[in-house]
Amino acid sequence: MWSGYVANYQFASGSDRITVTFTSPSSGTVVFGATPATPPPVDFNVPYPPGCGADIESPGLSAVRCAEQIAFTMVDAKQEPDRVRFAVDVNELWTEWCNAQTLITALRWVIRDGVGVPDVFSCAGVAPGKGGACQAVIALPEGGPYMDVPQDGGMPTPPTANTPVDCDLERTCALRCTCSPSGCKRSAPAPITFDLHVSGNEASGRSSIGDIYLKAQ
Repeated sequence: MWSGYVANYQFASGSDRITVTFTSPSSGTVVFGATPATPPPVDFNVPYPPGCGADIESPGLSAVRCAEQIAFTMVDAKQEPDRVRFAVDVNELWTEWCNAQTLITALRWVIRDGVGVPDVFSCAGVAPGKGGACQAVIALPEGGPYMDVPQDGGMPTPPTANTPVDCDLERTCALRCTCSPSGCKRSAPAPITFDLHVSGNEASGRSSIGDIYLKAQ
């Protein structure tokens, strides 16, 4: 096990700690931060992780700020006598949350042979009484995603009244999940990469979130 810190970077708690554990030359785990574990999702109708807010939506890899004390699975690990490289997938954090989403919504429709076909999907909890902020998202009709719709300038017209959805949920899902009419799963990998020089019981080098300094324990 190696432990240390990320230079000039802080996770949501204010910690800069990182722990790297190899279980074999090509596998292991990476844990960020030094606070109690981020709780697993319990209510799948609210954004996850709780309180992550804008970090979920920020471009790049800042979402890892919200993922402390989670053993991320090491991928693409390579060890050499004086060098070690590996990566983790930020979106691993949303595996359980995405799998549990049940209301699939169509974000975009296209016309194919005169039939309206949704071709971009997301998920979101219904938000009764929330008003129209996110009513552009249309819930798929019962019986399947394909249905006749009138055309307006070559673009599909929504076949039913817009279904209000929770805007925060929809944004989280659109960024962290990949959906189809049959369900959702976590999005394609958002890798954080590490490339470290090893000298004795110390390792240092670059990562996607900053320079890393580790010492073997």
